[in-house]
Amino acid sequence: MPRYFFHITHDGSSVDDTEGVELPDRTAAWQGATRAWGQFIREFNGELETRIALQVDVHDQDGPLFRISFRAEILR
Repeated sequence: MPRYFFHITHDGSSVDDTEGVELPDRTAAWQGATRAWGQFIREFNGELETRIALQVDVHDQDGPLFRISFRAEILR
């Protein structure tokens, strides 16, 4: 079973997933990333700061597969 790595970047600080998780395929990796992303955003519970930047990069053993990014800004 392939191993997928979920690297997190928060306002310029990165945390690399060195362990990874075994999942059946890319679809399962995408679903896991979007599910985790939704839970992460919910944890802000109305207290999201402005100018915050978050991203998760999902890799397999061959390199990057996809990225989910979030940025909160007040425009006026």
